[in-house]
Amino acid sequence: MALRTAGLGAQPGCAGAYADLVWDLDIGIDASGSCACSCGDPVGTVCESLLIHQFDAPGCGGAPTDLQTVEGQCVSVSAQSMRVTKPITGGSCPAVATAQLDPATPTGSLRACGGALPGDACEIGACVDAPAEPFATGLCVWHSGDVKCPPGYDGGERIVAFDGVVDDRDCEGACTCVLPETCTGNARGGDAQDCASGVELADFGVCFDSTGVTELRGSQEGAPALACTAGAPSVPPVGTVTGEAPVTFCCL
Repeated sequence: MALRTAGLGAQPGCAGAYADLVWDLDIGIDASGSCACSCGDPVGTVCESLLIHQFDAPGCGGAPTDLQTVEGQCVSVSAQSMRVTKPITGGSCPAVATAQLDPATPTGSLRACGGALPGDACEIGACVDAPAEPFATGLCVWHSGDVKCPPGYDGGERIVAFDGVVDDRDCEGACTCVLPETCTGNARGGDAQDCASGVELADFGVCFDSTGVTELRGSQEGAPALACTAGAPSVPPVGTVTGEAPVTFCCL
């Protein structure tokens, strides 16, 4: 059998000793694209009591001393740095996946020609004419399926071609979303009694320098809506792209 592989486009006709067209198949698959990820609103979340995490080191380093309080209550604090949270329990984040998948297409073509008649007997097997250019000058054998080459051909070139593409890719279930560590809100306080100064110090979950802060109050008043975060802005799709009805060619 005479074999020729090339890019997409017309192949030369079968001629000479190999005048019979046996196969016109595809090789290689281009399956580019991804799934864009976004998140819906949280469902079933519960915001627990406020926690004031007090650190004896700057930058919220080391183990904190935690003080539990309620929203709007002014409490006395003393630390070099702090972080206020309102932990979330329960709930989930619905993931939204938008498919951005290009159609899977072959990247090349294969033409196989046969019909050569055996000539005089050889020491092993039968002798046939060598294929002529533009076909590969070596002889090839084939077998349906994606299989290993037989003895005598296992040291040569192995090509798996196919007749069409099966694209099972999908974005359903490919994306993930996570809840934030804390509900949204902000910490206010200062060095005046009963949090009278009311200076905004930081949003919930953000570490801040608390030098000189002796009173603190946490509040969700005016806080933005709680939002989920996508595990990644885009991810590969689930599923596979495979060649349909594969044929294995083994060439010397």
